[in-house]
Parts: sequence; C-alpha cells; structure tokens
Amino acid sequence: MPTDRGMGRRERLARLTLSSGLLPAWGGLRLRVGQPDLRVLAYHRVLPHPPGDEQLLDLDLELVSAWSHRFDLQLHWLTRNAEPVSLAQVLAARDGGARLPRRAVLVTFDDGFDDNLDVALPLLQRHGVPAVFFIATGIIGSNRRFWFDAVVWQLLRTKAARLHLPTLDCTLVPAAHRPGRRAQAASLLAQMKRLPDARRVAALEELGLASGVDEQVSADSETLAAARPLDWSQVRRLAQAGMALGSHTVSHPVLARISDDAALAHEMVASRQALREHAGVDSYALAYPVGGPDALDDRVLRAVAAAGYRIAFTYQGGSNRHWSASPFTLKRLHVERDQSDEAWRAALHWPGVFGV
Repeated sequence: MPTDRGMGRRERLARLTLSSGLLPAWGGLRLRVGQPDLRVLAYHRVLPHPPGDEQLLDLDLELVSAWSHRFDLQLHWLTRNAEPVSLAQVLAARDGGARLPRRAVLVTFDDGFDDNLDVALPLLQRHGVPAVFFIATGIIGSNRRFWFDAVVWQLLRTKAARLHLPTLDCTLVPAAHRPGRRAQAASLLAQMKRLPDARRVAALEELGLASGVDEQVSADSETLAAARPLDWSQVRRLAQAGMALGSHTVSHPVLARISDDAALAHEMVASRQALREHAGVDSYALAYPVGGPDALDDRVLRAVAAAGYRIAFTYQGGSNRHWSASPFTLKRLHVERDQSDEAWRAALHWPGVFGV
C-alpha cells in the first residue's frame, strides 16, 4: 500500500531534477545500455474526481491510484515517451521469444473494481494502451466490499462508542473526526496484514459485529461505483476489449500468512479455474495481494509455480533488469492519486531512485 504522502524529499528531488532537464538524459542513457528492463505500473482504482472534498468519500483513498483526468494525461505521456507492451509480449519474451522494446512499460490493475471497466478501460482504448487486470475472483459478482475497503468503511460509518476486538487484543474508541478514523483504519489494516490468515478473518468478523456496519454495498450508497467489484460479465468485457486478465487469488489474503498448504494451493488454483470457467481465459500471471516483502516467501513461490503460473508481480517498487531470470518476483511502480506529474515521470525514468 502507498505510504509516503505529499511533498516529501523524493518528490522535491524529482521536480528539481526534471526542471533541470537532467533526468530525461539519465533515464535515456539507462534505457539504451545493457539488457532492456521491464517497468510495470501498478494501479488499483481510477475514479472521476469527486465534487468537493475527496476526504468525504467513504472508501480507502489509499487505493485510488489516479483521478481520471490524471490517468488520461499519464497514458498520453506513455504513448509518446515509452513503449506500452502487453502481457502476451512479456510472456513471449520470458519464454525466449522476441525481446521487449527498450522502453517497455506494462500497465497493471489490482483487485477488480467496477471503475476499471467504466473509467479506466475507455481511456486505455482511446490511447491504444494494453493493460493487465488482476482479479480477486472470490468477490467478483458479489455485493461485498473487498476486506480492506470494509475496514475503512466500517470505521468511518460506525456509531459505536467502543469497538472490542479480542483477536487484536484491543478496544478501540473511534475518533471524533474523519482524519482520525482514517488513521485508525490504516493502523488496523497494518495489524491485520501481519496476522496469520485465520486470525485476520476472525478480526474482520469481530470488527463487523462491533461496528454494526454492514460490509455489503447498498444500491443507494453514494460510494457505490467506487466500492463495487466487477461482475463476471464485466470481466468478460475487459477480455473482449483485448485486455489481459490475471489472478489476484480468490479472497485476497496475504499468502505468506496462510499456514495450511491446501488453502494456499486453493487460492492459486481456484482463481485460475474461475477465470477459465467464467471468462474463458487461461491465466498465467499472478499479482500477490498486498505484495510487500512479507507477503511472499519460498513456500509461496513454489506454490505459484505448482499452480501453473509463468509470471508473478509483487508490490515492491523498482524496475526489472534481468527479469526473465526471476519471473515470480517482478517489481512494480506504485501510482498514487496525489503523486505529482514530475514524481510519476521520475519513477519511470529512474525507478531505482524514484520508484522505491
């Protein structure tokens, strides 16, 4: 998940370096020498910018990667300064086929939110940019929120004076104001991601009961479009539009926290089966939920290979030089809604400095 916000040191350095004209030269040199690397952009949601204060949206704003007008500008820049590639091209290069172009950039989306089809797809088509949509298959077609979104929703909406959460060994007093509640939700999410998976599920159930807030997406919700997952007909429309589909597991757990080998295998295998059955797609690509260093280990990597995947993406920043030698631990550049244009371009030009 995104962490650094606003005008940090790296943001200021990106602006200074770009304004000096030095960064494009450095980036161009890096792209001209040695083996072509693969740079992968990681998005979650693309939404129309809301009227008024975005903080009033009852959703996890950390997963709004870009407002639609910024995404439009980013795609425009990519088509003129990089070479967007498809997942098929990446898989072919991984298996010894045609090499990727020097300025190869792969665009990816995680989770499977409704806005991926309604907002992101038309812009991708307008600019002729292919993308990969990693789908958490267990929530597709449901009216449930993704579990991480439910935590934010329940904290923001609860009227309970105290939330007793035995699994986390805490009693939480919801803050009086929304910024405080968002901070509490971020803390809860961080704790839950560190738990063994069975305990994470138990903590989510406790929060739902204690908050008194239903995680389901109601038809009259003002945040319906932002919270709603795709359904299978929409997933098929993505594929029919020429977009690639990949797995984001079944239930979006932190895979390294699953202790049972059969349960771990199920997350890998059943998601591929669902994509084949419901969307007619044989998926060979996986994006690890959460995807940080603690989200995968050697046991998870073995399970990925055993499930038939040929490539897998983390949520760790950086580019991928010699990527075909380690295709199950590919890095991605995180895109954030409040990231400046300069910082976004700097990450692509020099991911080892600005993309980590």
